[in-house]
Amino acid sequence: RKLPAEQVVWLLIALAMFRHQSIPEVAAHLDLVLPDEANPDIAKSALTQARQRLGEEPLAQLFTLCAGAWDERQRRGCTWRGLARYAIDGSTLRTSDTPENRQHFGAQVYASGVVASYP
Repeated sequence: RKLPAEQVVWLLIALAMFRHQSIPEVAAHLDLVLPDEANPDIAKSALTQARQRLGEEPLAQLFTLCAGAWDERQRRGCTWRGLARYAIDGSTLRTSDTPENRQHFGAQVYASGVVASYP
């Protein structure tokens, strides 16, 4: 319960960016520590509990603040191809598996040399 909420918010943002890493790995990368403690290490369970305790309200407020700043930039003409930008996600493009699409888009090749079954 001693992990500050601000550090938990930074942890959640970093978790979204480093989805392939565990919570303790991301926390270690951020060098999160407990304030004013002789032993500043954080138990793995404390990280999960802190994330659950924080809830969604602080992140909703953070997004609202960011969206307000992004909206101001859009009003000043900072657009992308004439569109306002509010968020970027990790979406992907789905295509039909046709010879023409494989020719144009290619396909992932695994380390073993096997070509992916989907373009």
